[in-house]
Amino acid sequence: MDDNIIRLAELQDSGELPPAAEESLALAYAERHAHGSRYVAAFGRWMHYDGTRWDFDNTLRAFDRARAICREVAADCNKAKVATAIASAKTVAAVERLAKADRRLAATTDQWDVDPWLLQDDGMTIELRTALPEIQPRPITSPKKPPALQRRAARHTRFGTPSYSASPPTPSCARS
Repeated sequence: MDDNIIRLAELQDSGELPPAAEESLALAYAERHAHGSRYVAAFGRWMHYDGTRWDFDNTLRAFDRARAICREVAADCNKAKVATAIASAKTVAAVERLAKADRRLAATTDQWDVDPWLLQDDGMTIELRTALPEIQPRPITSPKKPPALQRRAARHTRFGTPSYSASPPTPSCARS
C-alpha cells in the first residue's frame, strides 16, 4: 500500500499522473472552473459566479460538474470496467471533495463583503455613501470586463462617464 502511495506521488510530481486518477480529475475540475467557482469551508458550501454576482450553490452544481468531467474521461476509456469505475458515484464524490481543497477554488469568509458600503442588487452594486448605482465588475484578477458588464455600463453612467472603476477589484484571496 505504501509503495502505491509513493508511486502515485512520483507520478504526480513528474506530470505522468494517469488521466483517470481521481487527483487528475480534480485538477481538471479546478482548471476548468477556477474562473467562476469557489468553495468556502467555513460555510461548507460552494459559490458560483453567474456573470453578475457570486451565489450559493443550492442545486449541487459542483457535483454535477464533477460528474461531467468523469463522464468525459470514462467515454474516452477503452476498458469497460475502468470506465464504469471512473463514472461511479464514488469517483465523482472524490473528485468534488478533492477540488474543494484546490487553492484555485478555496475561499475564505472574509473575502466576501470586503467593502461594507456596497450593497449588491441584481445586475448592479449600490454605493451606500452616495446612493448611486455602480456596475460591479466581475471580481477576478483579470482586467477585462465581461461583455455583459460593458453593455450595461453604457446605460449606467454618472455625468457622462461610466460608473465602474477602470479595473475590476481583486478579491482578497488573489492578493499576495
